[in-house]
Amino acid sequence: MTYWRQAGITYLKFSEIAAKCVRQAVDPKRKTADFVSRSSSTIQQTTAKTAAKKSTFKQ
Repeated sequence: MTYWRQAGITYLKFSEIAAKCVRQAVDPKRKTADFVSRSSSTIQQTTAKTAAKKSTFKQ
């Protein structure tokens, strides 16, 4: 079992934490505008208004 699962977090949360640590560890002289702009991101979540009809499967 992977250690991020043992810690009780998702892989997405683990990768977010790892990326944050890498950004903080980079030498200030090497930080570019593109590098700094990646430190924040937004996520848009949408939900369906109606549930999709359950498909029927015939064998």
